[in-house]
Amino acid sequence: MPQNVGMSTDREALAAAIAERYREILPPGEFEVDVHGHELHVKAVGHDSEAGSTITGPGFFVLHVPLPRSMRVHAFFDNEARALQEFVSRIRHQPWPSPGADPHVHITDSQVRVWYGTPDETQAAVRWRPFDRGQLGI
Repeated sequence: MPQNVGMSTDREALAAAIAERYREILPPGEFEVDVHGHELHVKAVGHDSEAGSTITGPGFFVLHVPLPRSMRVHAFFDNEARALQEFVSRIRHQPWPSPGADPHVHITDSQVRVWYGTPDETQAAVRWRPFDRGQLGI
């Protein structure tokens, strides 16, 4: 039996929750974050050649591949964290949030925690506010 049976993620709620975290961690005045249904858009603002550049997500497909739920959730958040980091680093023309700060995801039965830095979350350069797995159906 496929491992993804029964996973009923509310895509709109998850996109909105991710958008909230993005707004909290992105450099002020440099990016706009909008949600339209289950689609999330991050747009670079400003006066340089990168203004207007946009990424769209999230990539929900990974939540439905035939893997154990914890692996799917981990892959989903890892993909989102990496995509955001690559986009912001490209727009700012420097590593974001800091050189060598890799994305990390930790999943428990009740939460998903995402941060950039070393594997030790207490040393994080930037942390996303934790997600409540029950509220989001993940």
